[in-house]
Amino acid sequence: IDHAKQRYPTAGDYWREKDGTLHVVVSKMADQRYELLVAIHELVEMSLVDQRGISNKAIDEFDMGIGKDLAEPGDDPRAPYHAEHMVASEIERRMAAELGVDWDKYAKAIEALDPCRADHSSPTIG
Repeated sequence: IDHAKQRYPTAGDYWREKDGTLHVVVSKMADQRYELLVAIHELVEMSLVDQRGISNKAIDEFDMGIGKDLAEPGDDPRAPYHAEHMVASEIERRMAAELGVDWDKYAKAIEALDPCRADHSSPTIG
């Protein structure tokens, strides 16, 4: 989707409706591999939080509350999904290597979406 249509400043987002409908949205970027990496991160993180019973409400409250001013809310140990985010980031980084994606260029593309939330160590914001 167009980045301006995200629910909050993030490159990727997910949530599940009460009827079970899953939404995964990724901001448009120039390189489709970047979009794929964000989507993979979101799917891995979402699968783990679902498996471990972490609610979308808890995630949203953190991301849109305390985490709203952080470059990467999931990197914060206070995030209710911190461990799950870190696993997703590891897989994202491995996939980037397999796809031949330069991590620094990828991070800069993510940063360009929201320059005020720059954090080159973990490009996925969400």
